Amino acid sequence: MNDKAEANSRQETAEKEAPSPSTNQGSNKRRTWPFLLLLLVLAAAAGLLSYRQLHPGMPSLPPPSLPVETTPDKAPPAQPSRPNQAEHSTTVSDQQAEHKPGSPPVATATQHDMASPISPEAARAMMQTMDALRAQIAALQQQLGEMQQNMLRQQRMLLNLRLRWIAEPSSRFPDMAMAWQEIALLPMLDEEKRTVAEKMHTLAEQDSMALMQLRKNLAHLAEQLAVPVYEDVLPKPEHPWLAWIVGQFHLRKAPDTDLLERSRLREDILGIQRQLMAEQWPEQEHWQRIRARLVLLESSKHVAFPENFDVFRQHKNRMRLTAQQWMAGGS
Repeated sequence: MNDKAEANSRQETAEKEAPSPSTNQGSNKRRTWPFLLLLLVLAAAAGLLSYRQLHPGMPSLPPPSLPVETTPDKAPPAQPSRPNQAEHSTTVSDQQAEHKPGSPPVATATQHDMASPISPEAARAMMQTMDALRAQIAALQQQLGEMQQNMLRQQRMLLNLRLRWIAEPSSRFPDMAMAWQEIALLPMLDEEKRTVAEKMHTLAEQDSMALMQLRKNLAHLAEQLAVPVYEDVLPKPEHPWLAWIVGQFHLRKAPDTDLLERSRLREDILGIQRQLMAEQWPEQEHWQRIRARLVLLESSKHVAFPENFDVFRQHKNRMRLTAQQWMAGGS
């Protein structure tokens, strides 16, 4: 019996010492409400950070103070400091994004950005500097204008010199071609006159090449028509005085009629070649007779000879007339 009484007393003592369920629930509630408050504060901080990211121009608010239970023996927990670190990293990333090369800088009103008033001395110095720059620009423009006038004057002098060169009666096709080429390269000419100068240059060059080829053909025919020279048939005596007397006379074989004709034709061809060299046109009848004899030669079958030189004469007169018109018009 005593043992049962002791067991019952121990059970009653244990039940009294054990906490009741209601007491445990009350203590759990008292422990969880600081964590709920911490979650609410974190949610508010996250909303504020997202709002600042959407509106970077809004001034930043100081971080809210978090209620943290601290004890004198333990260090503060690390969780309350995480929102500040996140906010600091977000602010740094926002500033870096604002200062990217492609994005426009955000203007912030500070005391250093305020424009200070300019003193009268500084304004006067700026005006003097601007006046000096204007004077230098005006001087440079004047020098540029003078250089352009000098260049234009030189071009006009060169143009008049080449036009007089073309208009001279002694000018030949190579000289005219060179003169028209230099005239066509002058910057002062307009498009119409430049086109005329280029056409005159092409025409003079073509006539010059045609005459050169004709002279070569005539020279080749003249070489083929060369007459052989016969040796002297008189004997040379041994005595000096007799050799001197015999040397005063020459006795050679006379060429036949064909050789004489070939010799005359050769002389005529060389004469026309010299005339064409100086661009002096032979008479029409004289050239027709020589041309008829050249056509009969076997060596001249593949050579084309012009019927007359009127085309060359007309082209040269046209170039001279154009040069005279340009000089009369003050080109």
